[in-house]
Amino acid sequence: MLRVAVLMAIAENDLDSQTRVNALEAELLALGWSKGRNIQFEYRWTPGEADLRDRTAEIVASAPDLIVAGGTSVLLVAREATQSIPILFMGVSDPEGAGFVKNFARVAI
Repeated sequence: MLRVAVLMAIAENDLDSQTRVNALEAELLALGWSKGRNIQFEYRWTPGEADLRDRTAEIVASAPDLIVAGGTSVLLVAREATQSIPILFMGVSDPEGAGFVKNFARVAI
């Protein structure tokens, strides 16, 4: 079973966070990933970023197969915390300009 840790820099009850999570799960389901059958999600919510590093450390320590970083600040901290766990990001406004990707020629969307 694929273990995916999702870290969002907004509150769990925020409409935007629920929209993003629902879209992520729906797209993965369309690709054949069914929650509880072949994929497991672990969510962490960090509104205000005060505990972002602690939540990220918890996620990295649990050694998921993939980290989904919701937002630029989450991506920055996740990249500092691990070089061995793949990170999928969303909600980053200019990933190429910020240096997260070299170019989009080799990025699958």
